[in-house]
Amino acid sequence: MEGKWFAERMEDAIKWGKLLEGGGSFYIVELEVASIIADGFFRIEHLDGIGPARYADCIELSSSTIISLIKIT
Repeated sequence: MEGKWFAERMEDAIKWGKLLEGGGSFYIVELEVASIIADGFFRIEHLDGIGPARYADCIELSSSTIISLIKIT
């Protein structure tokens, strides 16, 4: 299994970043993925008790586009 978890909401991405990085600085990558592809991602409503998230295999991300890269400090 080689892929990546994605938060559905920015505020949740920030919570996971702080949880995983222990309050240090980190980046959030915003991607654009076609709905027909994203709808096929594995989804959990409350991952880690934080919020909805989707898991995508690397191959599923090959057609995605990076929208923004945000540094959180």
